[in-house]
Amino acid sequence: MPGIPGSSKRYPHGPSVKWPRVYEGLRKRGFSKASAAAISNAMWKRRRAKAVYAGKH
Repeated sequence: MPGIPGSSKRYPHGPSVKWPRVYEGLRKRGFSKASAAAISNAMWKRRRAKAVYAGKH
């Protein structure tokens, strides 16, 4: 997407959004960009921590 800093085909929401599917769902429900990014990244981090703890890298 030209004109949006940090966006590309690989990272349409910018590289800071770790779980784009959750982000898009939250945006459709009316969350702001910042809130949707924060929530989706927190969910991704929690899911990742559980996988590492369980030994699934």
